[in-house]
Amino acid sequence: MNMEEKIFNVFSGWFNSDLINIENPQEVEDAASSCAADLARDIPDIEAVITRLNEMLDNWTPALVLRFINVTLVDWLYDEPSEQTLKHVLRLVISELRYYQGQAKKDIL
Repeated sequence: MNMEEKIFNVFSGWFNSDLINIENPQEVEDAASSCAADLARDIPDIEAVITRLNEMLDNWTPALVLRFINVTLVDWLYDEPSEQTLKHVLRLVISELRYYQGQAKKDIL
């Protein structure tokens, strides 16, 4: 399994529609934190994961979002707030991964 497949695999474990209410900010933050912890454990090259997640944010497309929909069964394209929640989740995961690298957590809202 390559790094990107591992990212989607871990993401699916924390953001599956059966496990999380994406309209609950605390659930989203908790899941993002746990997702980052699993990514840091499963993929030793944390900087590569951060780089890939930033690339996803920088090159946002419906096709990319469909990949997240396929692994989570959450319709992230349902409306603008849902799509923004997914972007927020990726930023939270990046922030948490930076924390695992020893950097200070950044306030991302």
